[in-house]
Amino acid sequence: MTEKLNPGGLSATRKKYTFAFKAKCVRQVAAGARQSDVARAQGISPALLGRWQRPSKAGASCAQ
Repeated sequence: MTEKLNPGGLSATRKKYTFAFKAKCVRQVAAGARQSDVARAQGISPALLGRWQRPSKAGASCAQ
């Protein structure tokens, strides 16, 4: 089965993550785990995890 691709070559659907999942990942890094290790274990990009961390560093929530 083939996946439909948009003109940019990316899949047509985006994966959505719950607030609880994002918060859990950010808490693991805040507790001392390496960002790359947490990202790899959860199957996400380290850059995505970094974006989730930015609001928490400023004192806001990571909900989008």
